[in-house]
Amino acid sequence: PAKMRAKPDPRFSKSERERHRGEKITLRATLCGSGKVTDIIVTDGLTAAMDAAAIEAARLIQFTPAEKDGKKISRPVTLKYFVKD
Repeated sequence: PAKMRAKPDPRFSKSERERHRGEKITLRATLCGSGKVTDIIVTDGLTAAMDAAAIEAARLIQFTPAEKDGKKISRPVTLKYFVKD
């Protein structure tokens, strides 16, 4: 599997965090062998602004790609972002 090195938190506004505390946004994405996060889609969202913030955070994930037979490969993943203080 790919190894996450950094998974930044989304930048939600204070009012969004207060209104949706304890809820989550779920995304599907591909961690590419090239080291980029692509094909990001919201599978369970909250508001358009919060979903966009989660997508932007997902694009900033740093990871070591998965390997198979010594070659870097792409893997689909589910990403969850919880709304917290």
